[in-house]
Amino acid sequence: MRVLMTGGYGCIGSWVAKQLVDEGREVWIYDLKEDKHRIELLLDEMALGQVHFVQGDVSDPAALLGAAERVEATHLLHLAGLQVPTCRANPLLGARVNVLGDARRLRKPRRV
Repeated sequence: MRVLMTGGYGCIGSWVAKQLVDEGREVWIYDLKEDKHRIELLLDEMALGQVHFVQGDVSDPAALLGAAERVEATHLLHLAGLQVPTCRANPLLGARVNVLGDARRLRKPRRV
């Protein structure tokens, strides 16, 4: 199993990444920036080697699909979400990430 996870550096995402690594899975975290401070509290150096970073924006479905294809992901786990202070400051961004980022279907384009 090769998992591409959005929101993997958050609290829940870090614990899910730990569980997946403990099960022998490889994990790619898809996010705007790499921020390992939570996940480093849970995983030792060897386990951290099973967690990889892919830069991208969850509200861009084409980029997310491209990343999934590049890492040959077999599973996509969506845990990305913005919290209240950010959503209050920028409601449109909050909707793009929290609602549209989860609701969009990822499909390969059809060949004509």
